[in-house]
Amino acid sequence: MELALLESLHWDVHPPTPQAFCLELVRLVPSHVPPVTRHNLLQTAQFLIELSVCDTRFVAKSPSDIALAAMISAFELSALAHYKIEFLDHAHKIGMAFENDRVIGCYDILQELYNQGGYD
Repeated sequence: MELALLESLHWDVHPPTPQAFCLELVRLVPSHVPPVTRHNLLQTAQFLIELSVCDTRFVAKSPSDIALAAMISAFELSALAHYKIEFLDHAHKIGMAFENDRVIGCYDILQELYNQGGYD
């Protein structure tokens, strides 16, 4: 069935990217977070995702793991850690595992890249 669908689309499909997952994850940010703060959080997460493109350790990583790690990092880098708990609660409710080795590994590498870049 999948093969027939792909052939009918002439294999013109694109896998979801970390950026696409991030755009969906931002919906889990608590509703009482002001829009400008939500936008800044998204921009920070997108920047971190862009950093991941420059490191070969991310090649085998799942786009959803990279996006979730970037969102968690963005909360911390944006001094919005107090909203992070609510965000993670929402993520947990939809089945996203944020306390696994894959997400933690992505988080650690993103933090390393950010700190090495001197973006503070």
